Amino acid sequence: MLLERHEELARARAAVGRALAGGGTSLVVSGPLGAGKSALLREIGLLASGQGAEVLRADASRAETHLGFAVVRQLFEPVLPIADERLDRWANPERGEDPTALHGLTELLRHRAEDRPLVLLLDDVQWSDQPSLCWLDFVQHQLADLPVVLVLTAGAGDPAAATLLVREILGNAAETLTLQPLSQQAVGELVAERFGGTGDERFVPDCHEASAGNPMVLRFVLDSLHAAGVPPLAEHLGTISDPVLGDWVLTALRAQPAPVRALAEALAVLGGHGEIDLVAPLAGVDEVGCASARRALTELGLLGAGPLLRLVNPAIARAIEESLPAAEHDRLHARAATLLHDSARSAEQIAEHLRVVMSPQQPWAGEVLRVAAESAIRRGEYTAAVDYLRRALLGSSLDGGDRARLLIELASAERALDPSTAVRHVRQALPLLDTVGERIAAVVGIVPTVVSWAPRSAGALVTDLSNQLTRPGDLAGRDRRLALRLAARARYGALEDPAQQTEAVAELLAMGPDVAEAGAAERELASVLLYSGALTVRLSAAQVTELAGRVLWCEPAYPGHAHGPLPLVIRLLVAGDRLADVRSWLDVATEQARRMTSPDDLVLALSQQALAASQSGLLPLARELAAEALALVSGAHHTAFSGFSETLVRAVADAGDSALIERMVRVCQSRPADQFDLLQRTAMQMLAGSAAAAQGDHRCALDQFLDCGRHLDRVNWHNPALFPWRSRAAALHHRLGNLDAAQQLMAEELVHARKWGAPTALARSLRLSGRLVPTEGGVDLLREAVEVVTASDNRLEHAKALTALGMRLRPTEEQEADQRLREARAHAAACGAGWLVELTTAALNTAARRPGAVRPVGLTATERQVTDLVVGGRTNGEIATELGVTRRAVEKHLTKIYRKLAVDGRAGLAAIFAGGAEPLVHGGLTP
Repeated sequence: MLLERHEELARARAAVGRALAGGGTSLVVSGPLGAGKSALLREIGLLASGQGAEVLRADASRAETHLGFAVVRQLFEPVLPIADERLDRWANPERGEDPTALHGLTELLRHRAEDRPLVLLLDDVQWSDQPSLCWLDFVQHQLADLPVVLVLTAGAGDPAAATLLVREILGNAAETLTLQPLSQQAVGELVAERFGGTGDERFVPDCHEASAGNPMVLRFVLDSLHAAGVPPLAEHLGTISDPVLGDWVLTALRAQPAPVRALAEALAVLGGHGEIDLVAPLAGVDEVGCASARRALTELGLLGAGPLLRLVNPAIARAIEESLPAAEHDRLHARAATLLHDSARSAEQIAEHLRVVMSPQQPWAGEVLRVAAESAIRRGEYTAAVDYLRRALLGSSLDGGDRARLLIELASAERALDPSTAVRHVRQALPLLDTVGERIAAVVGIVPTVVSWAPRSAGALVTDLSNQLTRPGDLAGRDRRLALRLAARARYGALEDPAQQTEAVAELLAMGPDVAEAGAAERELASVLLYSGALTVRLSAAQVTELAGRVLWCEPAYPGHAHGPLPLVIRLLVAGDRLADVRSWLDVATEQARRMTSPDDLVLALSQQALAASQSGLLPLARELAAEALALVSGAHHTAFSGFSETLVRAVADAGDSALIERMVRVCQSRPADQFDLLQRTAMQMLAGSAAAAQGDHRCALDQFLDCGRHLDRVNWHNPALFPWRSRAAALHHRLGNLDAAQQLMAEELVHARKWGAPTALARSLRLSGRLVPTEGGVDLLREAVEVVTASDNRLEHAKALTALGMRLRPTEEQEADQRLREARAHAAACGAGWLVELTTAALNTAARRPGAVRPVGLTATERQVTDLVVGGRTNGEIATELGVTRRAVEKHLTKIYRKLAVDGRAGLAAIFAGGAEPLVHGGLTP
């Protein structure tokens, strides 16, 4: 597609028309590299052929400039074989303007044009051999009497075009067609032709800017994106790398004088752009030389418009820089760093050059690299910070405090990318530090409070230092604060030790009621001790959340809280139903995290918000937040995934979306198992159980939950709000017909739930226990569940408790049952639980179809057991085997059940008791 060349073609058409009338002329097509001169020449040839002219074409080449009449041969040999012998005789470059040759060739041209006009097309006239140039100069003066049109292209900015004879030929042309850059509209048409659309709103404008309207550069840009299979989005333009484009540019630059090449190389080293007072000294050219070189690069089409020197495309800059020999590359970057430093540019601008220089650096280089790393870390750009600090480390001394400081700063940057390497660098730094206090400061600054989020070697590091330390109570000031922070890490590492769990609670109580206000170090240790008390239910929800709330109130909402104790505090507040404080704090932290370039902090904040939403019963919101967090984790490899794995896994599992659960399982399986501690492995095992249950493999799911429970019981972690494995296993036992096992598990969980005392967890345990008790005692448990849950913000749990009570009351107390079901439906609708709305609606509609019907008496224990097995999906034969009775006996029981409940078969039974077979991922008999 040849765009925006209509005027040039019209002038060429007019020239051919004059030739048809008997008068010749000459045209020059001029423009920078890639402007489309050759394409226009081809189009003129097609146009001339269509008008009845004969078209002869030649392409001049640098490789043939020493051959006599090389261009003339290309023009004449295909049509005038007789010219070959004469050209051999005349082709002697040393003879210069041989009148015999010049007149003879012109006569051959006149003879050929007798039948029809000729159009001679010559591409890149500046590369023609000398005899051919002499003839072209001669024949130009004869065109008025010849029906011949001579069309030449000349590359602007090419040094060969500046020779005297070429300039004379170009100057004698009747017309010069100067090709202009394509407009943004034309770029849009080419983009639409290639991709079938124009992409996002920035793609076409950015393409126009990246190519400066140069058709050749634009083609390389579009070809590169198309070949890579990426959609036309502006964000992809910076990734273009086209070797063909690079070769094309480098070939053009090799023909340029040294100052021109030097200016292009200096610009490439500076990233493709720079101010003239920086580029000129880097290139080693004076003001006059810089102006001349700038003009040449502009004529070549390699520089964009504007006061700033700028190569038109980043891919061109990369190609030029990559072509530099290693020594020259090193020299230019070192020189650029020095120039930037002397002109007081930012540390990161200077560091970008220092980090690639392998030769010895200036004395100030190390400090500049450190400052640049600090800035990068503040923006969450940890990879850049690591690059800067590693280069600084290469130039530091082999021992001493300076090297130790660099190793610790490097470890701090690496913590988010490669925790194992970070711990290794801290270990290397410790022997270089003079005091135990300095070593503790180094460790607590790198190793997170939740030690298990770091590699296992971090735990060993904490233990080693703890053994060298006196009791925090014997210390003061900074040493005491460091000792407390180290103790927090040591206590976290001992959460699985039953012997230390009692000590943890005693230590917390000894810290006093005002520990939250005492200081950050005290809050850090108190948070871990609180978590230990909550895991073992040695502390109640009221005790835990009162102190946890004050800790959170004392800490600012910031996105980088992943490495401190706050994830534990937030988890405790969620488990204890203190959701209002958590939501407002997380809203601020999430908003700040969205402005960071590192996704890890955002993943944690989103996961915590999803967990809080699910604890509130807002499942649609929980799924939305969990899906966003999971997309960030799935979209790239995050070595720090273990840092937020437990929270994200729980958020996904509690959100109750089977597709999200399957995606989360795949992410967990892609990580090495030794990255995770018991807390995280437990969450993942429960996730695997939920996934198996969602797929209908109830026995596999039950095995997962029971195995998880064995591990938790071994370490005395009994809190049902944090690890509701018993209720999930009980639901699966119930589905599989193991009523006694289900009742036993729920009786155990209810004990722990009463001890913990948080409304949501207790109401859930009461509801599920009541569902499994067929006697009047089950109704009492369900009524207590409804009463308890009113103190919770969880409207979904409220709806479930009301539904369970309403279903149980329907056979005997229809009016209250319908009232409870209507209340349940309202709560379910408010929290987006569509499946529960449908269930309660179906139950209410069943009652509405029988106005005035008298409810039969309630089901017997055996009939209730049969009902549970039917709703659980068991066949009559399976029920008979399970109960040890005949199939006929089961059928008799079902007949009585259908009559008592006034339902039509199994479908009607499911409409009333479907709550007992709710999907596990929605929480039926599960949390």
